[in-house]
Amino acid sequence: MKSRANSLQAWIWIIVAMAFLGLAQPSHAQSSCKGMTKGKCGSSSSCTWVKSYKTKKGNSVAAYCRSKGSKKGAAAKAKSKKTEAKAKASSKKKAATAKSSSAKKKATSKKAKAKAKTTKKKAKAKTTKKKAKAKSAKTKAKAKAKAAEKSSSSTKK
Repeated sequence: MKSRANSLQAWIWIIVAMAFLGLAQPSHAQSSCKGMTKGKCGSSSSCTWVKSYKTKKGNSVAAYCRSKGSKKGAAAKAKSKKTEAKAKASSKKKAATAKSSSAKKKATSKKAKAKAKTTKKKAKAKTTKKKAKAKSAKTKAKAKAKAAEKSSSSTKK
């Protein structure tokens, strides 16, 4: 019985290991261009030949064939960059508009306050002038009354 349980456990471990190895494959599929010769690579429309080169560290990299990549991905990236740029531009415009409108409101309110002040000053000046005229009129009337009194008293004597 023990040997049967051990063999069953061994099979379970093998199945789990195979499942794990199956899931642990790289997420990207191998390129159809990998391993092609220069002639085959040049004739394929989806592949391009990369010449050999030296890295900054001095290591030399052999020439190889690689996939050109999907045009859909490049177009999608270009579109997303365009939409990002448009979104940034529109947000900048909105911010500038908000700033200018708030500045206009402030300027308008300042103008209105200044106008109200000048209107108050003018009204105050008018009332002051009226008071001064009334006062001068009173003093003139008093002076006339005194003069009339003097003349009437001098004629009586």
